[in-house]
Amino acid sequence: MRSRFPIFFLFGSVFFTSCLYSQSNYFGLSLFKLGSSSVTINKHLEPKFYSGIQYERYFSSFGLNADFEYGVNTIFDNCPNCVDQYNGRGHLNELNFFVGLAYRPFNKKSWPLQPFIEADFYLGRLTYSGFFTGGWSGGIYQPYHLYFALGGMAQLGINYQIGSRFRLSISSAARLGTAWKSSNYLFLINPTFVKTSEGTFSPIQLGFGVVF
Repeated sequence: MRSRFPIFFLFGSVFFTSCLYSQSNYFGLSLFKLGSSSVTINKHLEPKFYSGIQYERYFSSFGLNADFEYGVNTIFDNCPNCVDQYNGRGHLNELNFFVGLAYRPFNKKSWPLQPFIEADFYLGRLTYSGFFTGGWSGGIYQPYHLYFALGGMAQLGINYQIGSRFRLSISSAARLGTAWKSSNYLFLINPTFVKTSEGTFSPIQLGFGVVF
């Protein structure tokens, strides 16, 4: 049986060398998203603000990234033209962690605009609650839902280099995964979780940070 040590040594050497000659590091903030979420009732686009941090390290055209974001947003979950649908104001709390790989096809320092594509794995904890009226019976609906989610996210965007140190990022992203959902978790001592799907679509995402 042939030893696999030379193969591991080769890949290890390539990775170590790329670290020595890495082009850039980036530390930034996740600021804003215009997006829809499957955990809301009407699932339409809503502006959402976040307190998030992002770190990226690029090795030539490829980069490794990690993101952590927290958001507390009010969702105007209305659909006036929908028949027998609940309408009202919801509250979406999100705690998300992403790790993944990015690729910049045109990696030149002289180019201020640099498109990129990115693939991530994510973990998330979400809660959605609110006060809604309508539905088939015209009654009141007050959900308290808790989700633990994991899955994948694809992102396409463009970075705008401001001088030599700062960077503005504009992108679109979609994520889809599996979630474990508990209803009315605030009133249950031992909540029961049901397996379901979870996803988001964000046509506009904004981030800003520093390159070093």
